[in-house]
Amino acid sequence: DEVWFVQFSPSGALLASASKDNVVVVWDVTQPSVPKLSELRGHEASLAFVAWAPSDDDSLLTCANDHLIKLWRVRTAECLRTYARHGGAVTACARTMMGPTVVNARSESVRRRRLVTKP
Repeated sequence: DEVWFVQFSPSGALLASASKDNVVVVWDVTQPSVPKLSELRGHEASLAFVAWAPSDDDSLLTCANDHLIKLWRVRTAECLRTYARHGGAVTACARTMMGPTVVNARSESVRRRRLVTKP
């Protein structure tokens, strides 16, 4: 489907693509055939953005027009945590280098919160 955002992992070995069909596909760009490593499914609306952990190719945040942020283990396609609805589409998210903190944005605001991996 229509891809809206792509981002390389910290090592540059993986590429995550976020698309209109509510799916993030992670590609292994170290291989000549660029095989699909995993598909991250669980959002209920189109994806807006992805953010890798600063030094971890296996941890990815996704945000979407379903008002949710999800934290994923990339290699197993496991959703580790879904963050509560934000009252509007979440258009961007970021991970900090200093501890488990996530920042997310929507059209009217920016929110900072502690990143907890256990539900």
